[in-house]
Amino acid sequence: MAPFAKPVVDLFIRSYYKDLEWLGFCLRSIRKHAFGFRSVIVVIPRASVGAFRRHQLDPDKLIVCDNYRDDYLGQQVTKLYADQLTDAEFITHVDSDVIFTRPTHPYDLIRDGRPQLLMTPYDVHARNAPWRIPWQGVIERFMRRHITYNFMQMMPLTYPRWLYPALRAFAYDLHGCRLASYVMKQNARCFSEFNALGAFAYYFHHDSFRWIDMSTDPLPKKHTKIFWSWGGLSAEVRQQVEDCINSQNGSVQA
Repeated sequence: MAPFAKPVVDLFIRSYYKDLEWLGFCLRSIRKHAFGFRSVIVVIPRASVGAFRRHQLDPDKLIVCDNYRDDYLGQQVTKLYADQLTDAEFITHVDSDVIFTRPTHPYDLIRDGRPQLLMTPYDVHARNAPWRIPWQGVIERFMRRHITYNFMQMMPLTYPRWLYPALRAFAYDLHGCRLASYVMKQNARCFSEFNALGAFAYYFHHDSFRWIDMSTDPLPKKHTKIFWSWGGLSAEVRQQVEDCINSQNGSVQA
């Protein structure tokens, strides 16, 4: 990318019928706080189309994908093939239960053509967040190498479009099957799409990204608050979401 060229970046959200109320909040926060992105793309499986219409949501673009026997893994497959659903130079991912809390521009996420990715050493998780440790073994089996860091940190997460086909080619060479097939065969839903993208970027395309070690480096400002859609939308949670959407310049604690 030429110096100072404006990157073409799409926001990409994979959702489904149970998360559509969350998605409505997410889209509201994007309209309030996200600037400079070309479009907001929402992808849902065919089985969720009726529910989507009832919620009357309005992304820039709606894409309907195939149904999956296990949509927890299926939604990860969709994200790993995101480059086939947009021609954007960079793809910025958020989930339905992620709420933007402050003004956010692609320049906050990409500098000199290099997306910013955060990581935390697994030995830090072992002390502070041991429930995150299982992702280490999952990605080590996938990559067939030792993995030092957890790359699924703050959202949004941004990757260049070339990374996706490169990861799929890597997976085919290593496992002899399409990446989608590998993911869908995993027992107990044991895969992590963002850790796979992050680890592949770190170990094979390190210089194409800006890396921030959350255990040692100064942390960037948070642009979102990540909720947990499986926990439901109680009155208290709804108020927290509204406070995030209505926050001024990130005044709500993210």
